[in-house]
Amino acid sequence: MPRLPIPGEDAGTWGDILNEFLEVSHQADGSLRNINLELISNIDITNSEDSDVLIYDAQASLWVTATATSTGEANTIARRDQSGRLQVADPVDSQDASNRGYVDDEVIMAIALGGL
Repeated sequence: MPRLPIPGEDAGTWGDILNEFLEVSHQADGSLRNINLELISNIDITNSEDSDVLIYDAQASLWVTATATSTGEANTIARRDQSGRLQVADPVDSQDASNRGYVDDEVIMAIALGGL
């Protein structure tokens, strides 16, 4: 089974060991090999398309196509729409992303209260 070299233990052979390891996922020219996902047993690609993202569902012990949306829907991966836009919900915590409507409302409120 290919493995990474072990420092201090693979003197004189580490290059061969590393090359064997890299050949698993790389072509001879260094480019990545294409992976035939249909050969992987714990994956459901029934409704997948090119460039879909797979996530691991630990409860089902299965790799599944991630749900992606540009509309700010909870528990989905963010994906821009055809125009490159992405919608997010109003922030709750200070580290949350903000949408334009929320920021505009906050600026208007600050101006009305004399804060700007």
